[in-house]
Amino acid sequence: MTLLRRLMPASLLVLLAACTITQAPTEISIPKTPVKPRVALALGGGAAKGFAHIGVIKVLEANGIVPDIITGTSAGSVVGSLYASGLNGMQLQAKAMQLDESELTDWTLSTKGFLKGEKLENYINTQLGNRPIEKLPRKLGIVATELDSGQKVVFRMGNTGQAVRASASIPNVFLPVVIGGKRYVDGGLVSPVPVSAAREMGADFVIAVDISAKPKPGKATACSPCWIRASTS
Repeated sequence: MTLLRRLMPASLLVLLAACTITQAPTEISIPKTPVKPRVALALGGGAAKGFAHIGVIKVLEANGIVPDIITGTSAGSVVGSLYASGLNGMQLQAKAMQLDESELTDWTLSTKGFLKGEKLENYINTQLGNRPIEKLPRKLGIVATELDSGQKVVFRMGNTGQAVRASASIPNVFLPVVIGGKRYVDGGLVSPVPVSAAREMGADFVIAVDISAKPKPGKATACSPCWIRASTS
């Protein structure tokens, strides 16, 4: 009995030590780094008014806004592809001013259209150094319409000039473009302003530019004629 009493304090010390060793570690709260929202610029169709998009790009850049994603329909795909190649607003403006109409027009006699569109394709590929869509510095989606099904198609890989040509092939003006055995025409038939394509590509915030509207009377602005809509939903 005496021996048991002598051993008891030592046993208690061992138990206390065991409790200390098995105690759960204190949780440390590490603050999360805020995630930067992915911004997309969706450039709509507008035929000859397509270069109005450049004014919008210049205004955005002047305010420190450079999109992570670019989507383009028809004329918007022309400017969008050049912008995705790494050019800034001033460089785009210089190219627009230097452009000769003959560089883009190739006439043909056909009941399906009077422009081939091959010159447009070659112009884009030359300006981009023949880089495919997936090799451009900025993420790009080019919207076209599959002629036989009427479905929207977003080109995110492959021949950039060919995709732009397909997106800009206005029916009865340009000949349809055949890619992979399917015929494609103007993306404006299914997506005049390619906001949905930008969402599909992972955009959190979309700046949509619609240049299809007629200009309003009054003083011209940096992006007139155009409408700019910002969408987060």
